[in-house]
Amino acid sequence: MQDPQKLRHNANVEAAVQGNQTTGFCSLQSRDPSQFEIALRPWELLARPKSIKPFHHSLLMLRGEKYLLCREDFSSDVSVIGLSPVGMLGIGIPLAAGTDTKYWGHMHGLSSCPIMLSGPLDVAWQHEHQQMVFLIHIDALRESFADREYEQLINLSKARRLDIAPLVRRDLLKFMAFTLRCCAADKKLAGDDGYHAQVYEQLIVFLRSIVTETRDHKTLACTSARNRGFQRAIEFLREYPCANPTMAELCQVAGISERTLQYAFKDFFDMSPQMFMTRRRFHSVRRALLEVDPSSVSVSEIAIEHSFFELGHFAGKYRRHFGELLSEALRCARR
Repeated sequence: MQDPQKLRHNANVEAAVQGNQTTGFCSLQSRDPSQFEIALRPWELLARPKSIKPFHHSLLMLRGEKYLLCREDFSSDVSVIGLSPVGMLGIGIPLAAGTDTKYWGHMHGLSSCPIMLSGPLDVAWQHEHQQMVFLIHIDALRESFADREYEQLINLSKARRLDIAPLVRRDLLKFMAFTLRCCAADKKLAGDDGYHAQVYEQLIVFLRSIVTETRDHKTLACTSARNRGFQRAIEFLREYPCANPTMAELCQVAGISERTLQYAFKDFFDMSPQMFMTRRRFHSVRRALLEVDPSSVSVSEIAIEHSFFELGHFAGKYRRHFGELLSEALRCARR
């Protein structure tokens, strides 16, 4: 098990960052995949280490009302599936990437960047992977871009792969690194609305340059019945995160056949809908175990809240999924 002192420190930092604030800056280390999942909200991530090397993730994050900017460093191999934040467009820029680093099953390396709208995420990062990421609210983009520019940016995001002109990429990375360094040195900046407005305007300038100078304008056809049904299913699962619908119920919500929905989840997550929903609920349970006060809530209550009603089998399934006993997670929570 990971050091409970570090787990408690991570949880306290995250609680201070999240709170009721819409803006803020944090710098933290995560040595447990569930703490990584908590720290990266508003992403909904399900992380699974892929090597025996201890998990370690470091994060610098700046939140503004219209944007989110961060730098991440990984010291071990990890695969992550999940959902990106609702109503936001995101771009990741690798600083260092292994040869097997993949986004949605495709290698990117340092020559291209993943770009996406709110939706499914499926990535595999190698140890020593480093990246900068920024997200901007779609509503803010509509206000800041002309209609034609906005439509082109949305089309580029549907391809989920973006080649940025080298000079634009270099200047954007310098700007993001400088911004995070300034906030790390002066925490008051993170609460300055004027500073956030300047950062946002500069990000818009870079996005305009990307739209103008990007070399790859290919787009994916994301309007098929399968994809529309998949999006309806995902929206339902977002709205009811602890639900465990049957396949018939999920297909009714999605408006497509079971076979079509199976193919869609295979395309986006390389697993069946049932496997995705089960894994999602298990990860949510583990995050809850680390966040709640064990003296006020029982394991049974948490399990039932996440639609695990066969309590006799729950502990065994939890152990097979995470390689630890429920009692170990509870000891960390108590400490």
